[in-house]
Amino acid sequence: MEKKSHANFNDPAITYKVESPEMIRSVFAGDNVLIGRNIFKAGELVPMHSHEHEQFTLIISGECDVTCGGEKFHLTPGGICWAPSNVEHEIKMWDEGEVEAYDIFYPVREDWLTPLEK
Repeated sequence: MEKKSHANFNDPAITYKVESPEMIRSVFAGDNVLIGRNIFKAGELVPMHSHEHEQFTLIISGECDVTCGGEKFHLTPGGICWAPSNVEHEIKMWDEGEVEAYDIFYPVREDWLTPLEK
């Protein structure tokens, strides 16, 4: 992915489909930080996992349940959570509609830079 100084998350050039969990993802990255916009289908689950990256997730629309470091909580629009490096976490979208969420990672998640499918 070519680094740019600006982008629009609606630009098909930075957007791709993820099959599991089913979502549409747009990615923008600098040298040290990556931000991704995810639009999840209703009812999808991002299963329990961990990674070296520190992560913030901000909910823009929809509702979800999050488990992070053994703590469970519910997020609605404007809700944000933090997953420290190497802490297990998962997110379950509610069945009532899509969830739009922004993920911010430090350092950059290299595995998010190469689209699985355009």
